[in-house]
Amino acid sequence: MNPIIKSDALTRLQSDFDFKLTGNRKWLQEGRCPSCHKKELYGSAEAPWVIKCGRINNCGYENGLRDLYPDLFESWSDRFKADDKNPNAAADAYLKEARGFNLTTLKSCYSQEYYFDRELEIGSATVRFSLADGYWERIIDKPERFKSKARIKPGFSANGLWWSMPNTDLLHAKEIWLVEGIFDAIALSHHGLTAVAIISSNYYPHIAIKALAEQCLANNIAKPKLVIAMDNDPV
Repeated sequence: MNPIIKSDALTRLQSDFDFKLTGNRKWLQEGRCPSCHKKELYGSAEAPWVIKCGRINNCGYENGLRDLYPDLFESWSDRFKADDKNPNAAADAYLKEARGFNLTTLKSCYSQEYYFDRELEIGSATVRFSLADGYWERIIDKPERFKSKARIKPGFSANGLWWSMPNTDLLHAKEIWLVEGIFDAIALSHHGLTAVAIISSNYYPHIAIKALAEQCLANNIAKPKLVIAMDNDPV
């Protein structure tokens, strides 16, 4: 857990729920449960993502840090200032803390940028991923203010293409998972699956598939099985 988020979270939790910190500073204990009002609330002080009531059968209260204090996970560029030493400070924090990604495998494939909506007259830091001669980016500062949380380079179409993690060996993969979002592809790669993002379920990566098929033929390698795994959004 990021030290800044951890420090702010512990301060609020102790103030709002009257927690006591154990001597080894590893646990929050004897907090006042907001449901049963007993001093049975507890949680980890090292990574306070969840707090629970110890009266499991008689109460069962449980809540997560994101639901309790959503503002801790909204304005990333305000809380994590970019500078010459780390121009991707807010993007790093967002990907690690909000998405749970391992940054060591991602460092070379994204950058922190800025988007300003002239119509709404508001702006936000973004996490940007290059894709061919365009890009896809995610707004990370209170994205609900905008018409869309994500955007692609104006005038660019990702139809026919796909995005993959750096150093992904698509040529020798036995199967490749086709997912919509870049974050979906990253999450699957963290679990050992070879995945590519096609950006939208309205797209089909025919150009990328043809190029890979030609590579397989040239190297006398069997073509991989394609697993189509789109988001379960309502039609």
